[in-house]
Amino acid sequence: MNEPDDLGQDLSKPRANLEIGHKAWQDLYELLTEKLGDSNLNWDVFDPVAESEAIQASLADDIADVYRDLRNGLTLRKEDGAVPAEVVWEWRLLFDSHWGDHAISALRTVH
Repeated sequence: MNEPDDLGQDLSKPRANLEIGHKAWQDLYELLTEKLGDSNLNWDVFDPVAESEAIQASLADDIADVYRDLRNGLTLRKEDGAVPAEVVWEWRLLFDSHWGDHAISALRTVH
């Protein structure tokens, strides 16, 4: 009998690869780009505390990246039986390293 880890998961069971592939992400990005039209592209300052030029950003890219990272956690829970703590851990890790910046950029653009 296998012992569960701290989150109650049986570590002997292989995890499914539940991430969105690049093609699915690209399809979503293209759909959002079409739907957003002229509202898609915006200007952003990459580092607001350093003197730097504004760069062009894409609201469709921001939304698609946030969706991909959040969806991974939801799919992990639904398809692979992950406990909520594992999903939150996954979201927090990706928030700090990736989708948090995209969420801020999207909110700034929409606001």
